[in-house]
Amino acid sequence: MDYKHCDLGIIINISSGIAKIVVLKGQHCRNETVNIKFRKESGSTLKKYMIVGITKDHRSFIYDDLGRD
Repeated sequence: MDYKHCDLGIIINISSGIAKIVVLKGQHCRNETVNIKFRKESGSTLKKYMIVGITKDHRSFIYDDLGRD
């Protein structure tokens, strides 16, 4: 998936397998808060205030784990 085809968001909370994300820039919305489930194995790499790409249907997100070895 290409970041050009996503809305831009920032994670504001991570809890119980759900990331609470504020949509910063989107084609049809802005400043909307969405809750998106994520896989357990992704949880250790997610960080609060991380910028993510949100799919247009707001059901999933993508990110680049720059901190990995």
